[in-house]
Amino acid sequence: MPKKVRPFGQDRPSVEELQQLQKQESASKIPPASLGVTLDDILKAKGQQQSADEHSASATALPQHPSADEHADQGDATVAPLSRIVVNPEIQPRLARTDDQQERLTTSIAVAGKITRPVLVRLLGDGNLELLGGYGRYRAAADLGWISIPIRIIEADDAEAEILAVADNEGHTDLTDFEKGRQYAKILSRGKIKNQRALASRLGASLASVTRCLSFMKLPPHAIQYLETHPSLVGGRSIADFVTAGESHPDLVLQALQKIEEEGISQEAALRWIEKTIKDDSNKQRSPSFSTSELTLGNGRAASMTVRKNTISLKLPKDLDMSAAQEVIRKAIESIQ
Repeated sequence: MPKKVRPFGQDRPSVEELQQLQKQESASKIPPASLGVTLDDILKAKGQQQSADEHSASATALPQHPSADEHADQGDATVAPLSRIVVNPEIQPRLARTDDQQERLTTSIAVAGKITRPVLVRLLGDGNLELLGGYGRYRAAADLGWISIPIRIIEADDAEAEILAVADNEGHTDLTDFEKGRQYAKILSRGKIKNQRALASRLGASLASVTRCLSFMKLPPHAIQYLETHPSLVGGRSIADFVTAGESHPDLVLQALQKIEEEGISQEAALRWIEKTIKDDSNKQRSPSFSTSELTLGNGRAASMTVRKNTISLKLPKDLDMSAAQEVIRKAIESIQ
């Protein structure tokens, strides 16, 4: 505050006059007392004002409509309303996420108070944004009631979008080997990436990992269909044994998967069950399907009897009275309880 100039010819005020002047100025700055307002009321009003300021700042940061101008710097992170993001199940590699997994992710984001890794999207013709990677983060933000989310916008056709969706998840989330294999197969089928080695290089994964995950697609069709709804039942380390078993016993592989899901047995136990069942069936096939025994008739002559399941055959002497033999056999059968 600039120093007040004393008019020429006016004496300097005394100490008593200065003290009196300071008291008058201080008193004039004190607002009138409002005894009807409590401290809680003041704090509450202050909190509401702070919340309103934060909301206003957040709303200002959101783009009103995604356009080419607003997102000219492609690849840089920005913020977009959740209402503008569209989820396409055909692109998403994840088939299922347990409630526990999603709850843990949502809790970690809530504790942090922010999403540190933007979700991956591409701009659609209608101005909306199609989600490519980060569905779990997107769902967590929605569950927390957030109105916006950090995004990273890229340009991609359908084939490239599928590649980027897997690449975004590679190494960051707990995609199952079956989910990866299913998406790898879709990418290769489009022909944009020619072979497994090129795909591994593009994704930053090892060739062995890509090959192992693709092995899931060699399972019997019914087994693949079952894994579509239970993608975490079998891991990549066991898949080769299930594929081998499925080549000759596809029904047993499906039954083994059902045992893992319904009975809670391990993958190793399921493979042992398949092996034992195959062995038991083989032993049954090797065992004789009939038995023959020698008979001695009352007059000492020889005969034989052969049993096949529910059929009994008799080989009798040529000169035997067949009518008498038939009557004896009939009475014997009728006497069976």
